[in-house]
Amino acid sequence: MSPRFSQRPTLGEFIAVAKQRFGYALRRTVPIGGSFGKERLKYLFRKKDGKIIDLPFQADHARLSQNSFEALCQNAGIPEEDFRRKEDDEG
Repeated sequence: MSPRFSQRPTLGEFIAVAKQRFGYALRRTVPIGGSFGKERLKYLFRKKDGKIIDLPFQADHARLSQNSFEALCQNAGIPEEDFRRKEDDEG
């Protein structure tokens, strides 16, 4: 079973870890039309192996759902434990 933490990371926190520790770069698509006008979708790209990770369409400050968090970790090859917070280890 996957570890459960007091709070899952935000999308922005996930992106920061992927960039800093795992060599991903944040990229955006060309503007595409949508119901809210033109949008640019975000994704992670790692040059060394050409890996592309689709990111959910949500604000960087929004917490990831458990399913999104697990899928992103699995697809990006990032251990979920890398997001454990210090307070999760206490008490």
